[in-house]
Formats: sequence, C-alpha cells, structure tokens
Amino acid sequence: MFPKQLTLQNGSKVKLADDLIYLKFSKSLSSRSQTALLKKYNLKIHEIKSENKEEELRPNNNAFGAFVNVSKLSAALVKELNASSNIESINPVYYNDKDLRDSYFSPLSNVLIIELEDSIGEELLDYLKSKSISINRNRSKYLNGKFVVQLEKENALEAASDLKRSKKIKDTYFEKVPLIKPTCWTSNDNLINIQWNLERIEWHKDFVKCANSAVVSVIDEGCDLNHPDMNYVSPGLNLGTMMPNGSPTGNHGTACAGIASAITDNSTGVASVSNTKVLPLAVQTWSDVEIASGINYSADYGADVISMSFGVYDSWNFWNYNLIDPAIVYANNLNVFMCAATGNENNGSINRYPSKHPLVLAIGGSNKDDRRKSIGDTSAESWWGASYGLEQYQNSWVGVGVVAPCLQIPTTDILGSTGYSSGDYYNSFNGTSSATPQVAGLAALIKSHHPEASNTSIRQIIEKSCDKAGGYVYSFDPRFPSSSWNQEMGYGRINVRRALKLAAEKFGDCCETNCCPKDSKVAFSVQGGKHVSQGPDTRVKFTKTIINEGGGWANHEFKAPERGCYYFDLNFVKDSYYHGGTTDDVQLYLVKNGARIDGAAWSGEGAGRRGTGAFSVIVDLDKNDIIRVYVHSDGSPVRHLSKYYLTGFKV
Repeated sequence: MFPKQLTLQNGSKVKLADDLIYLKFSKSLSSRSQTALLKKYNLKIHEIKSENKEEELRPNNNAFGAFVNVSKLSAALVKELNASSNIESINPVYYNDKDLRDSYFSPLSNVLIIELEDSIGEELLDYLKSKSISINRNRSKYLNGKFVVQLEKENALEAASDLKRSKKIKDTYFEKVPLIKPTCWTSNDNLINIQWNLERIEWHKDFVKCANSAVVSVIDEGCDLNHPDMNYVSPGLNLGTMMPNGSPTGNHGTACAGIASAITDNSTGVASVSNTKVLPLAVQTWSDVEIASGINYSADYGADVISMSFGVYDSWNFWNYNLIDPAIVYANNLNVFMCAATGNENNGSINRYPSKHPLVLAIGGSNKDDRRKSIGDTSAESWWGASYGLEQYQNSWVGVGVVAPCLQIPTTDILGSTGYSSGDYYNSFNGTSSATPQVAGLAALIKSHHPEASNTSIRQIIEKSCDKAGGYVYSFDPRFPSSSWNQEMGYGRINVRRALKLAAEKFGDCCETNCCPKDSKVAFSVQGGKHVSQGPDTRVKFTKTIINEGGGWANHEFKAPERGCYYFDLNFVKDSYYHGGTTDDVQLYLVKNGARIDGAAWSGEGAGRRGTGAFSVIVDLDKNDIIRVYVHSDGSPVRHLSKYYLTGFKV
C-alpha cells in the first residue's frame, strides 16, 4: 500500500517499517477508548521495551493519535479502518536506522505543506480544488508563507510528486510525526522536598516582586489550565489545530512551565525562577509544522521568551529545518529570547536542534556537584548525561551556551493522579528539559525588571553573569565572545543574582529592592494586531498593555508624567502575501503633539512577503507632552499589520 522506500527533501532515503502504522484519530479518544477501538481489528498500541529499567520510554501516543503494531496491512484491514468514524487517517511509518527508534516517523498521508513560487491566486486555488485539495488557512497562518493543505482523494506520497510538476509550486513537504517524543527528560525514583536548584543559582523571592509583566511561551505538551500555582496570560492554543486551548496533551509541559513561572510566595506548592505569566502552547503530534507554528505564534502574540525543552538530532531525519528556521529568524527579529535543551544523550559532538541554531541559546545541564551531568555520575542518576556538542550550523560555530541544574527539580504537575505523580506536584523532574525553563525564567525575570532590554542584551547578560563552576578550565574563544567558555559547561552555570546585578548596571536600577517605586523611571510596553490600513495616515490602536509602571500610558497615547528624555522602540510586522503589492510602502511612525518625528520605520522584504520594521529614537518631552503612533500606506492594495508594539522608558 505504501512505498517501500521514501526520499526526503534533504536527499536521504528512508525505509518502510512494515510492522507499524500511525493512526490519526478524528476526535480525542481516551486510552480506554483507543484500546477498545483497536481490539475490534485485533490491533494493539505499540509499546517500546528497554533493558534499562530506569530509562523513560516516550512513545508519541496521545488522545489524538497512536502508533500501532500490525502483522500485515491488508487491503481488507485498510477498508475496515477507513470505515471507522473515529479514524481520520492511516499513515505509514518509516525509519532511517532500523536499530535507532528515534529515527522512526510517520509522514501523514492526508496532509502536505506546499511552498509557492508566487502569491496564491484564483487560478492556483482552482488547480488545487481540481485535485481535491483544500488549504487549511488556520494552520497555514504561522508557517512563513507556506501552506498546509488537506487531501481528500489522494494520499500525500502520491500528491507530492504530482504537485511538484506544477510550475506554480516551488516545493512540497510532508508533515512528519516522530515515534519518540523529542522531549529532553528522563525518569527516576528519587524524591526530594526542597528546591535545591534555586539555592544553587542564587535565586531569592525578592527578585520576583515585580516580575509579572513578561510572558514566557512554553511550546510543549500543554499545561494544566486549572492548576492553582500557575498564572497564564491566555488559555493558549493546540498547535495541531491552531485553535484554543493549550490544555495538556501529555505531562511534560506543565512541569516545564512550573519551573519557569509557577506563582511564587503564595504559600502554595513550589516557587519559580520568574513568577511571570505563561503562554501555554500544546503540541498534538510533535511535528515540525507544529513547532514552526508555535514559534511564529509566540512571536506574533507578544511573548518575550520561548522555552523549548525538546529537540532532535540530524540523524533522526524527520524534522524539516527549512520549516522551522524561518520561524526562529522571525521571532528573533521581533525581539524574542529563545532557549532550547541540548539533549540527554551525553553527546560531545552534536546537540539537538533547535538548540544548535545560532539564534537560540543552547542549555546544558549541571549536577549537584556543579559539574556537567554525565553518564556514570555519582551525584544521582548515573544512566544519562547532558549533551555538549560543538559543531557548525548556518556558518556559525554553536555549542552549549549555559548550564542549569537538571536533577530532581520540584515543579508543578497535572492535577490529580493523571500526571507524573499522584498529586499536584512532582519533586523529581530532570534532564536538560528541566534546565531549559530555569534559563527561560531568568530571561523573563530580566525582561520584567528592564522592559527595554532586547533579546540580544538579555542573552549577553545571562552568558556574562554565569558562575565558572565545576573546576573546569574556561578560556576565551573567538567563536564564543561573551566571556570565557568551556565546551561541557558553556559560559558556566547560571546565577540569577549576578545576572540581575549586571542588568541593573546596564539599564539602571529598577525594582530589585522595591517593587517599582513611584519615583522610578517610566517603563511600558504596549501592542496591537490585525490592523488594516489603506491610503492616508490613521491612528494605531493598541489592544494590550504589557507593563505600565509610573503612569503615562492611557487611551492609545503616551503622556509624559514629567520632563525628561524618553526612549521609544517601535516594531511592526506586515502581512501582505494574500493581497499583493510590496511591504516597503507601509510606515509606522511617532507623532509628538501632532508633529511627525523623523525616522519612520518601514520594511523592504519585497512583494508577497511578510515584512518587519523597527526603529528606536530618543525624544525630549515636557510634562504632559503627547506621543502617538500612526500608520501610513502608499498605493492601492490593502495592507494588513499582523502585529505592532511600542516599548519605552525615561532615560
């Protein structure tokens, strides 16, 4: 039924696993319902055996889909499965290395991603319709100009080759679902009752008194939205449907979110590094499409930090980095700080992607002796080690950026007995999965104290403020210019106190001891989105205030509370590929007391693309002077601003 061999976009050839299929369910099914459904066809959910009893087995099965063992996929069985209203699609499974279970994946048979040579038009829509192909606009919105298409009559393997013959289509991609979850977590049985990691990184509860303005996006298995020890900025999304909400599709996300942002000093549960708000984004299948959409959505929503406690190695050969790389660049251009786990395979040559991307800070793990967590470790959990590879990616040398504690970390758990533990908290979360949200929390903490800080500044502060822990030799390396560096530990183990001190030296003392006192500088960040403009100048409407300390921002305008020099940083994202035209004919600019300030921002990405623009300016204001934001569009095509935001402070 399926080809015995498949050639991927990178030229690699993978082989069919004829004893496995992946069933995508048409609706959410409980484990009991799945078992009952499969029993009708004498099928069972695939289980993964391991000789290491302590190793966590992470088959990528959940309420939306499951990998299933088959002895023979006959035409009769396919007909029976297709007749079930509970089954959306029957999908093949391929592998790159038969003995490497991480290399097994399923290309969904009813989904394709297409990349066009030009903007979409009626002629192409008619062509796709003739092939019984429809564009999923909701899932396509966050794929940097690529489109998710749903197939009705043809399967993806056949449709891909057919579509490539069209001069209108540049390339096609499969949506690939991994057999093994790419999370960076490994289980153990040892429980502890104190958060030793917070003491080690020199965290103090006073640091989080005003840390409620930044937003950490946790791209993972969703979060328990009812957990009393969590603070969410919104209910989030399911990345498989791009619809609300970010409820759990597994246990991993709630644990990661709690480490970064659990509510602190509330006499309940655990403390977190940052005490900031979480944007919960739930993967459904861990596909590359979902990861790219999650990064793009986080940036458009206004997240300050993206925490990614997952990743894949190149050899696993199922994620298409060409889908995810543009999302990383896009988020970086919108001032988002990103960090990701290096992996738990003790690999000294390479790290997992996306931690190996130059714009993402790679997070390794340290043990209770303040050394890299390694296999054979005597401090705890001897069976795994934090990866610490050094390699080139996109013409840049990449390796471990920083490390954080990664053993027996107490955190939040899904309420009740359905999570990792029988209660509402889990005291032994670990792996570079647990190290990553500590760094994400630190980044959010810095951003909360200093809203004007850029993602680049935050990264440099974290890198420069690390403790040179573990007795390693740290030396200066031109490939890693922030500070002295060591391959196993990066710039060292993070130190919250030193990072906040360095940030205060760079940006001025904000609220380290007093929670944003009245005489502190004005600091604010406001944002908006989905603004349609055509022709003359129009006032920009902001829909969300991220922070407003010291007064000054109200009713879509900034009124200076006192005389002084004020710094403004204006950014916007422009979408135009549905409407033609170019992106360099849209301008956002500041107006002081009715007069335009020189230095309007614009984007020059060219026709049919999403563009970004930004500029910074220092303006001398008297008390009660008014600053407003305007947009101007030249030409006739309608212009859509998908996001815009303004940050500022008194110099």
